[in-house]
Amino acid sequence: MGNRHNLQSQSYSLPEGSQHLPKGQALPSADLQPLSHPSGSGEPESHQPTKAKSHQRFDADRDAKKLNKACKGMGTDEAAIIEILSSRTSSERQQIKQKYKTTYGKDLEEVLKSELSGNFEKAALALLDRPDEYAARQLQKAMKGLGTSEAVLIEVLCTRTNKEIIAIKEAYQRSKVFDKSLESDVKGDISGSLKSIAISLCQANRDEGDNVDKDLAGQDAKELYDAGEGRWGTDELAFNELLAKRSHKQLRATFEAYQTVSDPALRQGVHTGTESQVISKRS
Repeated sequence: MGNRHNLQSQSYSLPEGSQHLPKGQALPSADLQPLSHPSGSGEPESHQPTKAKSHQRFDADRDAKKLNKACKGMGTDEAAIIEILSSRTSSERQQIKQKYKTTYGKDLEEVLKSELSGNFEKAALALLDRPDEYAARQLQKAMKGLGTSEAVLIEVLCTRTNKEIIAIKEAYQRSKVFDKSLESDVKGDISGSLKSIAISLCQANRDEGDNVDKDLAGQDAKELYDAGEGRWGTDELAFNELLAKRSHKQLRATFEAYQTVSDPALRQGVHTGTESQVISKRS
């Protein structure tokens, strides 16, 4: 098992299928979406998961004791584990972890590893991660070995707030044996236009205001058209500047304005010039 719980050694995203969950039991899907760890903000409104609500009578000491009891003796009380981990917020689960270690002198993750298996184990361990650690782990997994899971990079970098991206970058670097940064791995493992936009997104310079400038949206839409669909080749700098810095609300206004500039829809227009997936996560 190893004595240290770290980001690099394990990946706890839940694979498809739940054949190893206890019969008749399932952890809530909202907490188990591959990259939608219950961190709350950061995604465009239409993509935000429902925020977990604080448990009204939350007691970290009581929950730690229940989890310890569930893992003692012959067999494991999976229902108790599910009830606690699935109905607490991420912040509350961190308090439970700390209380468990203080009370019993053991890491809760290590105890659950010894008691659980398969998808149930992976789901439970994922729920015990802090949101920044969870996202950092998924990015590491996405860039590990041959090929890169572009969808994971897009999902994380395009939907997080500036504060969340900074926290993810810090968690990523803490977990690396050779202290390589997220940006360094992006530069080394990604190529083409996605590499440029990913590096830009890593800077965490997005405007997070709520105001929408319709005139600016029209201007940006024309620049996007002139940089892509309306010319031979693609001016990637124009795309990067817009996609990495404009607020999500401003980008939606730009996408709407784009359709008045050109007959084809924005997705098709961008597809002819650069990574269509990058745009699809913004609309």
